[in-house]
Amino acid sequence: MPRNTPKTIARTAEQERTAFAQRLNAALAAADVPTSATVVQREFNTRHPQQPVTSHAARKWITGESIPSQQRLQILSAWLKVTPNWLRFGDNTKDIGGNALSV
Repeated sequence: MPRNTPKTIARTAEQERTAFAQRLNAALAAADVPTSATVVQREFNTRHPQQPVTSHAARKWITGESIPSQQRLQILSAWLKVTPNWLRFGDNTKDIGGNALSV
């Protein structure tokens, strides 16, 4: 059984962030939303003004440098009409409206 070394764990975390960014970008494209940190920031903050995000944070989501918190993931998924599980983990290949999304 392979050991989880710090290098292996870091590689896995990077792969998760990259896969998340691919799903986010696919959901943005399916919703006809430009892949722009400024647009994502503005649209997110319109839907959740109590805890706004910066364009820097949105850029990190789009490029796979970070994954949003669960609460922010819920807002993103509702806006983009995809399930939170699919957006975060890729578990479900259908959006809420029943249209297939693939990455």
